[in-house]
Amino acid sequence: MLIDILSNKPLQTFYLKDLLDNRIDFDINKEFDISSGWYNLIIEYTGRKTSIDSIIINGNEIGNFIYTGFFTDKQGKKVQPGTVLYDEGFFSIWVHTEYGVMLQMLLESVTNEDWGSNLFDKYLFTVDKPLMLDEDYPGTIKSYFTTSNGPKWWLKNSVTTPYEVCDPELLANIDQQGLILELEEVCTIRKDSEKWALPKLGKSIKGGRLCMQRNSYLPFVELSELPPILKDVCTRVGFKRILNVTLQTQYPEESFAPHVDSHTEAETKMHVQGPCSFLLDLSENKENHYFKVGSSGLIPLEHGVFFNENYSHATVNTSNCKRPLLIIHGERDNNLNYYLNI
Repeated sequence: MLIDILSNKPLQTFYLKDLLDNRIDFDINKEFDISSGWYNLIIEYTGRKTSIDSIIINGNEIGNFIYTGFFTDKQGKKVQPGTVLYDEGFFSIWVHTEYGVMLQMLLESVTNEDWGSNLFDKYLFTVDKPLMLDEDYPGTIKSYFTTSNGPKWWLKNSVTTPYEVCDPELLANIDQQGLILELEEVCTIRKDSEKWALPKLGKSIKGGRLCMQRNSYLPFVELSELPPILKDVCTRVGFKRILNVTLQTQYPEESFAPHVDSHTEAETKMHVQGPCSFLLDLSENKENHYFKVGSSGLIPLEHGVFFNENYSHATVNTSNCKRPLLIIHGERDNNLNYYLNI
């Protein structure tokens, strides 16, 4: 690979990081051997204001694609467009060893009019990194979670958006244990999980699913029919009406096979487009509970997140405690953009 970086002052500290966060040092404009794939090019501030003017990958000047990079300051704030190292922090941009792969992803992700703007205002940026699991996990789960697709920009509030994360403060004071008790009261239908649940080698499945309705089909359930804590959660996150509520419990070393949720009822289908399915991890210790959504990678469950169930998704619990997960389907108080970038 050959990387040339043009700047108004000589650069001092720069390197690549692969999808496993391994650091690779290199010399500017000098060929070096590296495995094919995505890499995060990082250029650190070293005491002088420095402008990154151009980046050339294997002889290809990336032009406006330089604005997919951004400056991260010492507080972790991302500045875009940000090709100037003006204070403590670093500039970073994801590049691919095959320029055509990088070109394809960016052209299909971002509209031409948005180059040079703050992409974070209009797009969700994800980096799908591999999650390495123990050998005793089922091959399907290991393969799904270790497969990584790298970076991508996604149009927000669209039928193609993979997920939307709730503000950490939105549900910070919810009585989660009280909510679990309510869910155990209203979710009285036990759904079969054996088709999807996969245990670690030598283990049996303990977890399962309790649902309020057998299927997430019309008619809606009004919020006024829900118990108080659950009603409060639905109101805060923006549900107008409910199709179904599920309490899915996953025990340590259990996983849920990759799948796509199927909604064949035409009237229901219009309400389950885009990031529509709400998830909230209700465990006391929320570490090492993983939920992957297609090529967008792992999504955060701890504060509440809407995900797009039209993408493949799977879960695995590598922690030492069970993970009760609240799942809500319903009608959100939002309007989706149905126009695509391509």
